[in-house]
Amino acid sequence: MATKTKASAPSVADFAENVHEYMARLRERDMPMLLSVDGKPAVVVVDARLYEFLARTSQRELHELLEARIKDIDRGAVEMIPAEEAFRRLRRRLAKRKPRKA
Repeated sequence: MATKTKASAPSVADFAENVHEYMARLRERDMPMLLSVDGKPAVVVVDARLYEFLARTSQRELHELLEARIKDIDRGAVEMIPAEEAFRRLRRRLAKRKPRKA
């Protein structure tokens, strides 16, 4: 399955040349950034907070959190918000939790 990047997806080379600018953008958007090589998807860059969140959260925990949110939305218990904001709030809430012991 071939995947194409958006025209605005920066290249790995451009990212390397302007790393401080792209890091600021990454923190500002609080979302992963897709980088391309020769116009094709090659690398996803995430900030350390998102990486730590993903490393600490098991697939089961994430599934349970999302299922609970979907049920809340379906019964009208919460207002609809854009996905980016929902994940931002989720990351903030989970960042406050104590890390699990391995």
